[in-house]
Amino acid sequence: MNRSEDCPLRLCAAAVAITAACLYFCADSPQTALAQPTSPPPSLIPIDIRLPSDSTGTAGTLAVRVHTPKWENARYPDGAPVIIWIQGGFDVRGIAHSLPPDVDDVICITFIFPGGSDPYSGLSSDGIYDYRGEHCIAALRDVVLYAAGQLRDIHG
Repeated sequence: MNRSEDCPLRLCAAAVAITAACLYFCADSPQTALAQPTSPPPSLIPIDIRLPSDSTGTAGTLAVRVHTPKWENARYPDGAPVIIWIQGGFDVRGIAHSLPPDVDDVICITFIFPGGSDPYSGLSSDGIYDYRGEHCIAALRDVVLYAAGQLRDIHG
């Protein structure tokens, strides 16, 4: 790689390093900098459910959170759009999402992959985490089917 091709990569790496340093050193404490992602906007109401899923093993369930709009924010006559929020990377992440606070008219569904837990909410999913392998893919499938009305939670 010649010097002109290397320059944008160095600038990008420097920007990432500066952003990380600011988040770490500008926060009240290192724990604040590494805290859970933003909580749901106050205009969305979180509802925790347990979803039976083959991805978790025999009779296991997934921890799923459905964030719904308040009644006064509903503006779609045929139902609100649905977002299934999946945390990036290979690690098990929490059940929170990072939608902007002004998003108040959608349904956002988050979940914890099999074998994972969220220390902030105390929720966890049954099963064994397989680093986004077959179990995680099956869990996502079941959450999509739930969102589409094809699967029921443990309460029917």
